[in-house]
Amino acid sequence: VTEVYSRVLRNELSRDRYDGETDIQYKEMLRYLEELCEQCSKQRRICPNKGRTDKLMQLEKLLFNLLSDCSNENVGILFVEMRITALALDVYFQQLLRDQDITSLKIRSDKLVRKATHLFKYLHRSHHVGNNCEKEDIMKEVEVEWRHQIDSIQKVLDRLRRKETDLLIATSIVEEGVDVPACSFVIVFDGLKTTKGYIQMKGRARQKKAKLFVFSNINQHGTKPPVCLEDAREAESLVGEYFKSRKSREYTSKATPCRIPNGVMLPGEKEALFYLEYSSKYGQVNIKSAKSLLNLYCQSIPIDSYSRSLRELLDVHMPRYSDYELVLPAHLPAEKRTVRLPEIYHEKGKKFRHSALALMACVRLHKLNLLNDRLLPLIGKDMYQRLLSQTVSKFPEPIEISKNLCLPSSDEDMKTVFMYPLVQRGDVFCQNDNVLQPSRKRRLSILVPARLPEIPRFCFAHAELGEVLCEMEEVIELDVSYSDWRICTQFFLTIMHGRWRRRTSHVYFSYKDDYGLGEVNPPCFVGAIDDENNLDLNYMKAIIADYERTDEERRESASNAG
Repeated sequence: VTEVYSRVLRNELSRDRYDGETDIQYKEMLRYLEELCEQCSKQRRICPNKGRTDKLMQLEKLLFNLLSDCSNENVGILFVEMRITALALDVYFQQLLRDQDITSLKIRSDKLVRKATHLFKYLHRSHHVGNNCEKEDIMKEVEVEWRHQIDSIQKVLDRLRRKETDLLIATSIVEEGVDVPACSFVIVFDGLKTTKGYIQMKGRARQKKAKLFVFSNINQHGTKPPVCLEDAREAESLVGEYFKSRKSREYTSKATPCRIPNGVMLPGEKEALFYLEYSSKYGQVNIKSAKSLLNLYCQSIPIDSYSRSLRELLDVHMPRYSDYELVLPAHLPAEKRTVRLPEIYHEKGKKFRHSALALMACVRLHKLNLLNDRLLPLIGKDMYQRLLSQTVSKFPEPIEISKNLCLPSSDEDMKTVFMYPLVQRGDVFCQNDNVLQPSRKRRLSILVPARLPEIPRFCFAHAELGEVLCEMEEVIELDVSYSDWRICTQFFLTIMHGRWRRRTSHVYFSYKDDYGLGEVNPPCFVGAIDDENNLDLNYMKAIIADYERTDEERRESASNAG
């Protein structure tokens, strides 16, 4: 067994370029596996049962019993957990087929596993691509290999259908998602992992009198499987009893009654029937092209690929016609799905009635914004514009400020700034007062070099603070020097650093004296004011100095205070 595993592993092994494995290390590993194969080959001649394990011998015995009847064309699946196990068993049975004589039973095996994609190769190359063309080449190679893998799977399944192979050795790739022909037996070699896997593997044995075999470890000291066969059967039985106990329901193909009263049509449908055409901003549809457009819309709705492959399932997502009604697919609201033809058109022929219903449906889809202005199904750009128009309100007009706006450049150069005291209230809004009012009544204010337009109060519900109200008081004009302005800007930066600076990087906000005033309209800062609405420069200096202290200085200050 070890010899077969080693040979398969040697053939499947490739150099790990992603982790930087060298050629010397790769060749050393191949040499080691080759020596291991040679050593196992020598030991196999003297070992009992030629080195086969009890589990492998039981598998051979079971397969011989299942395939011994020459008149019986039995085919089955052998499920294994690991890909290397499937490859090793396939190599073993192929070798056994070559070594046996003509009178012995021959097991024609084949394998179906996920192909070993060149993951490390693509990861290694992805770090060295220089442009989009190289990336596209890599994606094309991946697509070609994927198509080759799909073709290989189909060839394996075709050989099993034609009875050219007796045994299909597979991993979980066959549990679901692959159309495997009906088998007469299923063998689970590595035990059950989940109840779902048991039901799926059992479902592959769809022939009458099909059999399921599960290998289990009878050693008391061995590892117990996650799910034993008895528990899986009990779970399956409970699920079956649950479905049987449910009250049977009679489902009919009749459409859900429409909530639109008889004779009432949406705007535009009556005019479209009168002119036998409907025009939008950039498109037009008439009674001859309406059915094609309606089918195009229904086919553009995202559905699974399996439903698209079967006519019976695809019809569920297509419009359904009756004598005088048309029912649109179920993704539409119930009150919008049914389209009714007015009575004056009931005497028309069936072809005309269906075309008229399709025309009315196209008008309805366009009115519901499910067809764009070109009368085509929505694309990504249309959905983006639709969402943007619904979620983004109109931007306010820019604030008109003086073109002679300037800031103080020296202590002798006094400039007028406009201060707006901030009022913040709430049910439990005390954090701001505890920080800004340790001894005196302090609060924050906004400083701008130009007047702001009237800003309404802002009220919102906070998850921790409850109802919070923010508003600005009447503007106050102040004359500030360059030093005072610098203190305000440094205080504002301290607030920004303390709240929004990323702690994982040494990146800080900065204030630029030469920053163009036209780029921010107008520039604003935050300062602290006292109970008399004056700038509290000493308090802001203390906050700035405290923030600029290093961790060592903070620890030393705390130890001295203690």
